[in-house]
Amino acid sequence: MADRILGALADFHDMDGEASTLADLVLEYLGPTAGDHDVEAISRDYLDVVNARLRETGLSVDENGDVLADGFVDDDPRELVDDALFRANLQAISERHRR
Repeated sequence: MADRILGALADFHDMDGEASTLADLVLEYLGPTAGDHDVEAISRDYLDVVNARLRETGLSVDENGDVLADGFVDDDPRELVDDALFRANLQAISERHRR
């Protein structure tokens, strides 16, 4: 079954500031230290971790920040996405990609 686009990540997660994608969220998190990190690698790893947490729910997030559903999702997609983003350890991921 083809994935259905449920909406932009920013619409699902209460992102502070100007973030609308995972890459934006990473840049906001890193702030002035962004130049000391491989932002693309952090964004890819963060996406992988978030999608691993969402895999069993039927949801996923693509590179553009769209939340996708594979068929019907039993639980509230907003809560599932928030939980996956919250539980992904962005600090640990960022440290692995410090230059």
